[in-house]
This record gives sequence, C-alpha cells and structure tokens, in this order.
Amino acid sequence: MKKYRLPLLLAFGIVALTSATMRSGGSPEAKTSSPLDGNNCSLCHTGNAVITNEEFISSNIPETGYVAGETYVVTISKPSTSTSTRWGFELTSETENEKIGTWAIKSEATKLITDKSAVTHNPAADVSTWEADWTAPTSGKGEVIFYAAVNSSNGNFGTSGDQIYTSSLKVSEKLTVGFEEELANIFKVYPNPCVDQITVEGVNAELVEIYTVNGEKVLSTTEQSIDVSALAAGNYLLKANADSEVLQSTFTKK
Repeated sequence: MKKYRLPLLLAFGIVALTSATMRSGGSPEAKTSSPLDGNNCSLCHTGNAVITNEEFISSNIPETGYVAGETYVVTISKPSTSTSTRWGFELTSETENEKIGTWAIKSEATKLITDKSAVTHNPAADVSTWEADWTAPTSGKGEVIFYAAVNSSNGNFGTSGDQIYTSSLKVSEKLTVGFEEELANIFKVYPNPCVDQITVEGVNAELVEIYTVNGEKVLSTTEQSIDVSALAAGNYLLKANADSEVLQSTFTKK
C-alpha cells in the first residue's frame, strides 16, 4: 500500500491546483447568491463568513427606472472593506421567476456564462472594477434585481481563507406612454356614485389612497375592495399605486 501513497498525494495536489486555476478564469456558474442560483462563491471558497451588507453593484439606470429595450452599463466594484489585491465575481439579473435582460461584455476582463445570463471575471487579476452592458427586457416585466457575489482572494492559489461578499440592486421599470395609456383604459373605480363600498379594478394596486377635494388624505389601504362607509358625503380623489405608476380617479360618496 505504501508504494501508492506518493502517486495518490501527487494526484490530489494536481486536482486541487487545477481547481484553483480554473476558478481564476471565472466563476463555475450560478454562484451569485440569487434566489434562482441558490449558491455563492462560499460553496468552493471556504474559511470566512459571507458578508452581505456591502453595496458594490451600480448602474446608470435612472431612478425613474429602465426603459424596455434600452442598454445600460452595470458596474461591479471591489468591496470597500476588502484589502485583497485579487478579486473575482459573478453577476446576474432576475425577476421573481426568471433570468431577465441580455448581457454583453465590454472588455477582455469579463466573459459571459450560464447561457449568457450571467457575467464573470476573465481571468482573476488585480482589476478592481468590471463593467458589462445590460439590455432591458420587453415592456411589462416590472422590477428587476441584480445579484452579485465577489470573492476577495487571499492569494494562496487555493480555495481556503478567502472572503466572500454578496450584494443586490433593485431597479424598477419606467412604463412607456403606450403602457400607461393601457393601464388608464383598464383602470376602473366602481360603483360611482357609491354608498358603503367601492372597488378598484383592472390593476394590481400596491397602495390605494383617498383624498378630499381639498387635498386631505382620509384613507389609505392595500385592499382593492374598500369600505368607505365612514366617509362623509361628497366628492373624492382616489390614487392607486400600481406598477410604478400612480393612477387617479374621482368618485362621489352619497
């Protein structure tokens, strides 16, 4: 048995070195800590806890939201608390149930993986900032969340003792004029006039607010079937927050 010990140790060392070398050329896929990926770099790189309070994902998507079909730049920067000189990362974009948008690389420092639904480093080096182009999906997809994991390497050319950071960035969709008009056409508040109850129909309202004609807010609810029996008789303005838009309608309480 002893005569096999050295070859076995050599084989084990070659596998370990090969594994570490392959990872230096990019993530092995699905390691962004997103809900659909389910894992991050700590699955392979061990020794330290995952840090999730870093904000290292940024983009030039306006605060008003992305426009369907438009292309934006998404940037990954090294975590501010990392003291390493070598980093690696993986970045993806998702809705609640699917990978979303189209990625394109901007330099040789990055490459596409996971059927082009994610971006990673290529290869690991002392680069501390990466950029990728992201083209927004078709209209009506709603909120998109970018997820990323960064491996802060300790430089031992192995998978132990590294520090893993994860982060996410939420962006809303800016609805086009045509989609806003479509919402307005299907948005209904009835019966009008009403006595005790009104119903908001045609949109999935996240918040409904009712105001007097003088601008005083008298009711706020997340329900779409609303008890208005306590309101005084008169005219009211109803605002429904739905799909990043505020739709308005008036009604009369008898």
